[in-house]
Amino acid sequence: MQLDDKVRQQLKARDGAFLKKTFEEINPYLHRLLGSRGYYGEQAEDVIYETWLTFLEKIDQFEGRSSIRTYLSGILFHKIQEQNRANKKFLTIEEDLDDHLDQSFTEDGWWKQKPADPDVLFSQKEAGEFIRQCLETLTPQQSQAFLMKEVEGEETEDISRALGVTVSHLGVLIFRSKEKLRKCIEGLIASPRKTGP
Repeated sequence: MQLDDKVRQQLKARDGAFLKKTFEEINPYLHRLLGSRGYYGEQAEDVIYETWLTFLEKIDQFEGRSSIRTYLSGILFHKIQEQNRANKKFLTIEEDLDDHLDQSFTEDGWWKQKPADPDVLFSQKEAGEFIRQCLETLTPQQSQAFLMKEVEGEETEDISRALGVTVSHLGVLIFRSKEKLRKCIEGLIASPRKTGP
């Protein structure tokens, strides 16, 4: 989504009222993205601060070829990656797509094991908690791609630019994230639950 000239001029001029309004509109979205990755409280505030600081430093480089929200999401994603690398908290190594396809499909393209009915999955009482837990199993890049595309409804080209990946690689990220989420949720639903102390 190309920004109009007036918005670009307000950004370049660092118009205080415009920036305050932009902050108030976009900040809750950035907090939701961070929450989906397990960042809360002071840790989330640190990443938010670094994201906005980088945005303000790079305003002159922002060409307006995507929405401000998408651009900020890209910065946020890179800040999460930087923090993860610094903390050595998450591994970002992804499984090979061919191996994944071999495990999921027969040679003639049919599922080896038919996926569970999504209506059954999401009718479960614990669905929200399951989804939150399973989002944590995704790599940061997979999670960001999935949330931006499937939850926030961002345009493919905007997400690709924000994440610094090609459109085809973005498709692979979203495919992998959906498969991981499906398998994780099915596993949680199938696992025995504690019924009491």
